[in-house]
Amino acid sequence: DYNRTRETATAVSQDQQLNLSIYDPRDMAVFTQQLLTQQGNILVVGHSNTSTDLVERLSAEKQRPIDDASEFDRLYIV
Repeated sequence: DYNRTRETATAVSQDQQLNLSIYDPRDMAVFTQQLLTQQGNILVVGHSNTSTDLVERLSAEKQRPIDDASEFDRLYIV
C-alpha cells in the first residue's frame, strides 16, 4: 500500500467510476482466489515484487522478472 500505487489506482478508479480496494500483498494466495471468483474486467495495480507472482498464479505461466531500475510500465492482460 504505497503512495504511488494508491495514486495510480485512485486516478483510474475515479476516471472509470470503479470501487477501489486494497489487497494484502503478504497473502497472494487468498487474493488470487478472490480474483478468480470475480467476473468482468479487474484492474490490479501493484509492484514488481507482487505483480509477476500474481500473474503466474492466475495464468500458470512463468514470467520474466521486472527490472526495478528501469522498468515502470509493464502491463499484463490475463
